[in-house]
Amino acid sequence: MRLLLADPSPLTALVLGLLLPAEVDVEHVDTMEAALETVRNEPPEAVLVDVTQRADSWVAFFDFCQNHHPPIPLLVSSSIHRGPAEAGLSSVAGSCFMAMPSDLQTLKRALSDLLDVENAGRQPSAAGARE
Repeated sequence: MRLLLADPSPLTALVLGLLLPAEVDVEHVDTMEAALETVRNEPPEAVLVDVTQRADSWVAFFDFCQNHHPPIPLLVSSSIHRGPAEAGLSSVAGSCFMAMPSDLQTLKRALSDLLDVENAGRQPSAAGARE
């Protein structure tokens, strides 16, 4: 399985490498523009995206993931915003939001839910992540 990580920090990719099963290949990009290009050209099975500030590029990225067939499951994290509405993501149906920092167990649950979602071919539930 291929997980796209859109996060400006290389530390997140390192942490995911330690937490995720070996069969999950993490592809790391550091901008929303690169993430959008990746999902358009080679859609991953799931996406973890760190949202750091309001940007119109989020809308295009999330819309593409939601409208892709099948939809690409999303886990959105943010250390600035405390919820999806505050991050400008209230219109992104079916995505999970996780406020950061989170404890290790919450992160593990959210990642497990994201991977389970991909395997089941549906959108994420709120389990393990705050909406």
